[in-house]
Amino acid sequence: MRQVLPTHFKVIGKIQGVQTIAANRSIRAIAYLRRKYGARDWRKRKGLAKVQLDDGTIGRGEVHWYEAHGIGKKEFKLKWFREDFEQGHQGYRRLGDVFARYAAQLSDDPAVQAQLKAGRLTPEFLPYDWSLNDAAR
Repeated sequence: MRQVLPTHFKVIGKIQGVQTIAANRSIRAIAYLRRKYGARDWRKRKGLAKVQLDDGTIGRGEVHWYEAHGIGKKEFKLKWFREDFEQGHQGYRRLGDVFARYAAQLSDDPAVQAQLKAGRLTPEFLPYDWSLNDAAR
């Protein structure tokens, strides 16, 4: 099992569920990108993809990258590897396991903590308006 995500991998096939998570000045590395690749309208993006690691391992994970018109996709990073959770990476097999471990930090209410530890609470995911990341600060 990987303790650190690999930096060398290749994307196999099409990236699915692509979302823009930041643009231009809201990208922390914007000065670096403009210096290295040129002054363009940059976007930080993410999606799910089948990836192949240097050791030949193939799996699905979340990848992040920077993209600009006329330059293309640059600086790919593998943020997480699905199989790590399925194999019990660091003892966590599902999101509920993480909630159980950090129940005291997630709630001050002992009843809620007990429900988290017992795995009786199901997370709900709210829709997020990613365009908020583009708002001027």
